[in-house]
Amino acid sequence: MQKQDIDRAASVLVETRRGRRRLADLPADLQPTSMAEAYAIQDAVVALTGAVGGWKVAPAGNNPEPRCAPIPAANLHASPATLATGELLMAPEIEVEIAVRFSKDLPPRTRPYTTDEVTAAIGSIHPALEVLSSRFENRKAVSPLTAIADAQSNGSAVFGPALTNWQSVDFSTVGMVLFFDGKQVGQTDGGASNADVFASLVWLANSGAVRQGGLKAGQVVITGARIKPVVVPKSGTAVKADVVGIGSVSATVG
Repeated sequence: MQKQDIDRAASVLVETRRGRRRLADLPADLQPTSMAEAYAIQDAVVALTGAVGGWKVAPAGNNPEPRCAPIPAANLHASPATLATGELLMAPEIEVEIAVRFSKDLPPRTRPYTTDEVTAAIGSIHPALEVLSSRFENRKAVSPLTAIADAQSNGSAVFGPALTNWQSVDFSTVGMVLFFDGKQVGQTDGGASNADVFASLVWLANSGAVRQGGLKAGQVVITGARIKPVVVPKSGTAVKADVVGIGSVSATVG
């Protein structure tokens, strides 16, 4: 793709969100055909929507490496949050995650950051909600690369209070419960391990975030769904997640 095609694809995604409508797909000539093109479209979207406030990343799983997306500062909220109707497209979905907040910059450098260096730069962990709000009518029907270009369907993220004494938390055994309007709609007894989460953060520091100047103090990184996406049934739904040993996070959605 030429730069003008990348910029056009980004404009289509931004205007789709602003117009509160969804697309079946990107035009054929604007669909990315490589990870580099997908990430370039992400960056072009950020250039149109403001500074980076954080990132989404998750353990690689069956992929050769993790996938990531920058989250514009305007789409990152402290709990309790109210996400206005105009901020999201219709029928958003909620995931529950653990977020980390960096207290030190990790700028690009030639020598790779180690796990110890990355974890030492984490100032706190937080309970978090990711609000998925894809620009496509069916986010699973577009190509994986197009979904990545669309910030991996990120609409917003909400993070709860900080836990600064987090080093003894075993991420793999953290239980979570998700509520809509006081009714339980999701639950898990655990998820990805510390080792897997930190591996994805090290990759982010050394690779994924380099294109945006590296990880920066104050940025919040959500680290992958532990309660999988649950569709918000109606505008004004009160969403709350209790994350054992870490805290609670809440938002009114739509």
